[in-house]
Amino acid sequence: MQLISDLIKVLDQAGRRFPIVIGGQMVSPMPEFAIKITGADFGVIGEGEITSSNNAKGRVPRACPWVSTIKNVKFLYSI
Repeated sequence: MQLISDLIKVLDQAGRRFPIVIGGQMVSPMPEFAIKITGADFGVIGEGEITSSNNAKGRVPRACPWVSTIKNVKFLYSI
C-alpha cells in the first residue's frame, strides 16, 4: 500500500489528470482504509476484472452505497 501511495503522490506532483482505480485484497475488505492510505480516486470491491471489462464495454458499474463516507470517492463493485 505504501508503494501505491508513493506512486500516486509522484503522479499528483507531475500534474496527474486521470483517475486512479485500485482493487484487490486490501480494497475489498477495507475499502475506506485503502482509499485513505493510497489517495486513489476509486476502489473496486469484488472482481475487478469484471468491473474493468464492463467499463470498457460502456457498462456503468454500480456504486456501493453502504460504504463511502469519503468526500468525492466512489467504491465500485462487480455487476
